[in-house]
Amino acid sequence: MKIIRIKGKTATVHSHGHKHKVDTALLENPKIGDWILAHGNLAIQTLDKKSANEIIKIQKEAHLA
Repeated sequence: MKIIRIKGKTATVHSHGHKHKVDTALLENPKIGDWILAHGNLAIQTLDKKSANEIIKIQKEAHLA
């Protein structure tokens, strides 16, 4: 998921053509444009672009995206 908006501890993220809101309390200094790993509505960690693209590829191959 990619962060597209932040308000307080809540980020709006874009994932597979959809927008979601996630809690960013566990992240240190999240920024617009960051790629994140989330479970449910909780952001768990930030990812570099290469790692994010690898996860997206695996999801597409597994037909999860």
